[in-house]
Amino acid sequence: MKKVLSIIFLGLCAFAGIQAGEGSSEVTARSGRPADTQLLRATDLEDEALALEGVKAALAAGADIEAPCSELAQTPLMYAARRGFTTVVDHLLACGAKVNAQSDGWTALMQAATQHKVETVKTLLAHKADPNLVSGTGCTALGLLIELGKKIGPDLHRSEEAKATIILLLEAGIAIDAPAYRDYTPLELAALYDDEWMVTKFLEYNPNILQADSSSRTVFDSVRSSKIAKLLLDRVLASTADVNQRAKNGETLLMLAAKSGCADTVKVLLDKGANILLTTTTSPYRTAIAMVKTPEVTAILENTLGLFASAQSGHSESAEKELVQGARVNARDNFGMTPLMYAAAKGCTPIVDAILKTTDVELNYRNINDQTAYMLAAINDHTAIADTLKAAGAEITADDLKKIAELAREKAEK
Repeated sequence: MKKVLSIIFLGLCAFAGIQAGEGSSEVTARSGRPADTQLLRATDLEDEALALEGVKAALAAGADIEAPCSELAQTPLMYAARRGFTTVVDHLLACGAKVNAQSDGWTALMQAATQHKVETVKTLLAHKADPNLVSGTGCTALGLLIELGKKIGPDLHRSEEAKATIILLLEAGIAIDAPAYRDYTPLELAALYDDEWMVTKFLEYNPNILQADSSSRTVFDSVRSSKIAKLLLDRVLASTADVNQRAKNGETLLMLAAKSGCADTVKVLLDKGANILLTTTTSPYRTAIAMVKTPEVTAILENTLGLFASAQSGHSESAEKELVQGARVNARDNFGMTPLMYAAAKGCTPIVDAILKTTDVELNYRNINDQTAYMLAAINDHTAIADTLKAAGAEITADDLKKIAELAREKAEK
């Protein structure tokens, strides 16, 4: 009976033209057994229906369902998956093919995913194919889909079939923070290729945006546009009240925004009271301004730093110029001080007045000594400025008044 089935299968192969040296006729089984070779050639045919009949005949003739080919060591399931022959894949799995078998680390799922064979991917996942298995070069099915698609054609990984495949892999439980291609996570790959759809889709699965690899690289080192950077930073800001939060490599949100050229986010962070003078955890000299790559962000940071200096020294003309050029009045320094606090402590009425004319100035920030701009003015006997701040809406608690009185008494005793 097996001999008869083998003859039938060879007839099918001849009908497909593969005995004439076309396509899969070059595929041979590593075992050298004719039935194994027949099975492999059947899974690599151009016609799915013919392939299915050939597979059935070869298996009935005693072919090894896991028989690897002589060169690439791919199994029949891998060939069928790459072709997108869902009926063949389903039959092989029903007959006992190992869904997670690997050849050089590659699986049938990787083969189907890189070819965007949506229905085949569905079938493999339904049979418990593992989307987190890694190839010999450190790549998952998702990573290979993105990277190989990019290399073959700039927009291939943006096709509707590719998107559908990506969604299937995500829904199957991709480890979103694990490397997908070499050391790159899915989010890093999406940022690297400036793919807004992928970044947005990956963010739905709550990746750790601030993680860093062993080389201290974060996703922001892969970002190619401020638009993508803003998407990422907006997500972080929506989940934390700490505007000085650091990534795992020690860089603050302000640094990440600055080096990504994300001017709007730099403004938002400074307006929320971000510390403009914080340095990285690895260098006492690398502040946000040391990482800037665009003129717009440079101007924002330089004018803000200039306003701090002007408020501390009382140079009102410089301060007014810096305010006009976009200095952010709510930025803070290592002492928790703002330009308004310095101007109030210095007694520089023109600078205080100029800052109060800006939009959304924060009157009630407290420095590391729990002092507000109003308290600093009162403590230093700048009564007119204190009254101006009070009239502008500064909050004054009973504890604040008690502290002011205590400091005034200590000052008098000296």
